[in-house]
Amino acid sequence: AEAAEKYVSRIPQAAHALMRTFWPGPLTLLLPRKDCIPDLVTSGLPNVGLRVPAHPLTLALLRTLPFPLAAPSANPFGYISPTTAQHVADQLGALVPFILDGGPCTIGVESTIVGFDAQDSPVVYRLGGLSVEMLEAVCGPVRLQLNQSSNPTAPGMLAAHYAPRKPLLLGNIEFLLKGLDEKK
Repeated sequence: AEAAEKYVSRIPQAAHALMRTFWPGPLTLLLPRKDCIPDLVTSGLPNVGLRVPAHPLTLALLRTLPFPLAAPSANPFGYISPTTAQHVADQLGALVPFILDGGPCTIGVESTIVGFDAQDSPVVYRLGGLSVEMLEAVCGPVRLQLNQSSNPTAPGMLAAHYAPRKPLLLGNIEFLLKGLDEKK
């Protein structure tokens, strides 16, 4: 959290509270960037998304770097989010030179993205590993602004971003698995 001050021009009080509670963890904060953050990192937008992942391998990597690491999602647009290194390899293959394998994800969904309006009130731009109730327990009421259709504030906000081409089956897991075994 202290390193964030090097890269952003302002950190609202609610952001400090969220950092203390949920970092490291599945929280991305959108904060006004300083000029040291290149346009390429933010797609020219005024805010930068900051996150401190909770995975020990990633934290060890970040501790060795003398700079912040900018990294996109490990899946193509519109595909289901990977939860294992094998999923990343299946989706991206030779497009990436290497994959760090720290085991399967413990949460399995994207980080929750929280920004702040002109009054420094929290705005949830993407739901993820933290629920609205968890956020509100720390910083009070939050406003939801989800799925923008154009000019998204952050990656993952378009309605079609997480639109995998796989059917979703609801029901008794044993019955559903039995049906899958019979089809093989």
